[in-house]
This record gives sequence, structure tokens and C-alpha cells, in this order.
Amino acid sequence: MSRFYFLLMTLLFLQCSQSAPKYTYEFIEKFTQSDLMAGYLVVPLQDGRFELLENDVVRARLFYEHNYDIYDDYCSFLYTLLNHQGSVIIPNDLIVYYSFLPDSRIEREANKDILSFLNEYLYTESGRMYVNKEYSNQELQILKACFDNGYYIYNSSLNGRWYVSECPFRLPAE
Repeated sequence: MSRFYFLLMTLLFLQCSQSAPKYTYEFIEKFTQSDLMAGYLVVPLQDGRFELLENDVVRARLFYEHNYDIYDDYCSFLYTLLNHQGSVIIPNDLIVYYSFLPDSRIEREANKDILSFLNEYLYTESGRMYVNKEYSNQELQILKACFDNGYYIYNSSLNGRWYVSECPFRLPAE
């Protein structure tokens, strides 16, 4: 009988310790139907690093070439990928240009107060938000923190700089 309670408590603990998904299916549907699809996504790699990949690469290389037969549609695939739930096949030959390790301090600051975070780490120029030059060595981590808080990442073809834009529809409040 005590084994039964132990197993029951273990299952309850595991169930409660799973966090709710940050990106809802409804949010991802809106995202895939918007013009934000031209931007970059923050993709988790198997070794704990993250990669900034153009959405077109995510759709073509990761979804259609390697995960199409596993997921019902692109939205289901993105839901799993962005929420780090389930397995997504990421090919070994995927060329990674913008690979980085997360920075927990930056993520905590952004999650605590995103507006203060944006004021500290970014500046606005011509309606776009760029990472302050003094934080250039943490640029990818800052971009990830912005992405995780509902901002989308772009790379300017004119000057080659990264910038973020606020999503016209918000992530659900946690």
C-alpha cells in the first residue's frame, strides 16, 4: 500500500512540476498567419544552446525535411519546438551561425520587468529597437530574452544589425 502512495505522490509531483506552455496554440496560429514570419526564431538545440534561425529555414529544413511526418501541421511543430515539449528532429548538418548559451541573469531581468529591461539594453532608431553597443557581447542572449517576452527578431539587410519589434498581439499573461 505504501508503494502505491509513493507512486501516486511521484506522479503528482511530476505533473505539477511541468510548467505551462509559454506559447499557446492560438498565439502560434496568429503568428504563422502574420507578416512576422519573415523574422528569426529562437530554436533550442539538443546540447542546451540556442540558435537564431530564419523562420523560412525552420519551416523548410526542420519541419518539411525532418519533422513533417511527425506533426499534423506547422503550428503543432512550432508549439512543440518553442515550448520545448516533446522531441523535434534537428539535423546534424544544420549549419548554425548564431549559436549561443542562455544567460539566466538576463532572462531573469527581462521576465521581472520587460519595459525596464528594454530601456536598459536597447535603444530606438528609426522605429526599430537595437541592442545597445555596450552590450554587444551579450546581443544574442538579449535577443532571446526579447523573443521570450513577445518581441520578434529581425536582421536588417541594409546595415546587418539585429533589431526587435513588438508583436502586435501579446503572449498570454503568466
